Amino acid sequence: MGKHAVPIRWQYWERDEWREFQVTHHTIYTVLKLPSEPWQQTDPAAGGDNIQLPWVTALDLACAWAKGATSLDSTARMITEGLNGSPLFAYITDEQFSSDEAFRLSDLLRSMERNDPIKVNCIDCSYTVMALANILGCNLYAKRINAGPRTRSLLPIGGVAANPDHWIQEDSLSRHQVAWIQGPAVDGWVFDACYRLDLDLIADDDDVHVPHLATGMNFRAYRSFLVGQRSPAKVEESLRRPRVV
Repeated sequence: MGKHAVPIRWQYWERDEWREFQVTHHTIYTVLKLPSEPWQQTDPAAGGDNIQLPWVTALDLACAWAKGATSLDSTARMITEGLNGSPLFAYITDEQFSSDEAFRLSDLLRSMERNDPIKVNCIDCSYTVMALANILGCNLYAKRINAGPRTRSLLPIGGVAANPDHWIQEDSLSRHQVAWIQGPAVDGWVFDACYRLDLDLIADDDDVHVPHLATGMNFRAYRSFLVGQRSPAKVEESLRRPRVV
């Protein structure tokens, strides 16, 4: 899986031998499966513009972050790690690129190309992971979680784990959103590029933290580190896949 530069040598047959007349250079993308929604592949003969066709700029970034992935699970994990580990991103409470109807991936990609500092929240992060993983063949959705009252310690995207001032406890996380693989009933597997969890269970208000990024973490385990025993942290039934623009 990845992005490959492929030269093609063009030849013709003359006088019992092949004669080369041109070499052309092409970029070939190999993916593990066909892209899934929100990406679409329609017959060009049908006419019209379809901006949900896979974008080269999105493929470039997805292949860079998931370079060397050999399975759909490792692809989703590496996309999540790539977003969370990028030095361009920092946390903000309100979404900057997202609505319920559309995800402005083109704006985010342009900001990255300019190396602009980028502010994102959990909704932006979940749609970014979903869109980039799904263009490589994954089958992720975005899922909203009502975490309720105060959370355990969390490290937002852009934070430094060794700096205790960067860890936060949200007073209310009523609409936290993650990238999600649906499992049986309301269960599933979480890919959260917005927050690193704290696996230290001794205390929430000390300076000892064990950072952990949820990349395919079962929701029940994820919930226990997100809010502990304070809240049932219910998930909404709906699965979200807004179109990319």
